[in-house]
Amino acid sequence: GYGIGALLAQRGANAIRRWLPFPISERDLVHWLLNKMLRPHIPPLTREELLIEHAVAREALSCVLEALLDEWSDARYDRVFVGGGVLRHAPHPGLAVLTVLDALQPTSRENVMALDLHLDSLGLMNACGTLAFSEPDAALTLFERDLLGNTPLATVITTLGDGRAGEMAVEAELRVEGGATRTVHVAHGEIARLSLSPDRHGTLTLRPAAGVRIGRNAPGAEVASELAGIRGSALGVVIDARGRPLRLPDDPQARQRALWSWLMALGVEREPLPYPALDSVEEAPPPVLSSAQSEPRGSRVSQSRVDERQVAGSVDSIESDLAKLRQTVEVPQKKRGLFRRG
Repeated sequence: GYGIGALLAQRGANAIRRWLPFPISERDLVHWLLNKMLRPHIPPLTREELLIEHAVAREALSCVLEALLDEWSDARYDRVFVGGGVLRHAPHPGLAVLTVLDALQPTSRENVMALDLHLDSLGLMNACGTLAFSEPDAALTLFERDLLGNTPLATVITTLGDGRAGEMAVEAELRVEGGATRTVHVAHGEIARLSLSPDRHGTLTLRPAAGVRIGRNAPGAEVASELAGIRGSALGVVIDARGRPLRLPDDPQARQRALWSWLMALGVEREPLPYPALDSVEEAPPPVLSSAQSEPRGSRVSQSRVDERQVAGSVDSIESDLAKLRQTVEVPQKKRGLFRRG
């Protein structure tokens, strides 16, 4: 809640609204965000408020990633640890995973096969970072013994390669040690998962389509993990075949269906889309006096012209407020970046 003002000024309301599968006017969204700034500790009370918070989290994480890559363009990683109240208090781990994947959009170019995603549900990352300067051995022990086992979220597989929506991108087979073998076919533009509970291990085999590659492997090459090399987690194995960079559909209704299908694929939602089409709700103008009260006596103004002025006034008011908000945002200095490089 504390950083929404700067984020809203930097990204704008529409950047946040594009992640929402339900219709909401820009005016109502801005009002909700400003109210969250005033009362940051109030938890979301409805599904819509929860989805708005995670839409804000996506844009905030994207800003952090841009700052990191600006100072450290060759950053490579095969593990991601995430924290913060929005992600820790997500009612379903799939929502936290989807938020992180949408924001970071990992490509798996840095690794052979998979990316391990962890949720720091106990808030140990800050302690590890503080200890690392004075007691590096203690920090390493805390990391290996507590943080690594602290809510593993998922093992993420990202496919690299273009293809038509609906065409198969990869076939994934997970053989659970002492259990059954599960198989899933993932098409381009989709995300899917294979469940693997935290107390189990499995062997994963990936068979990508021609022109699709996994990590540094050749396009179309089959990739397999080590025997029982996949550790169980809250979601198990997540296969992301939505493409990189992630492009949301331009058509509002297609985007709405895609966002909801991703929530269903990760188990966040189980029912069909309950919302009307995104383009079915018009921007609501602010309340004003009627034409008879607002115009001088003797003048005649059509209702359509009054409505046009109302809508224009609403848009101008939002833009004016955002412009004032941008003036309060401090521009980061390049002498010493956020990540102490550059």
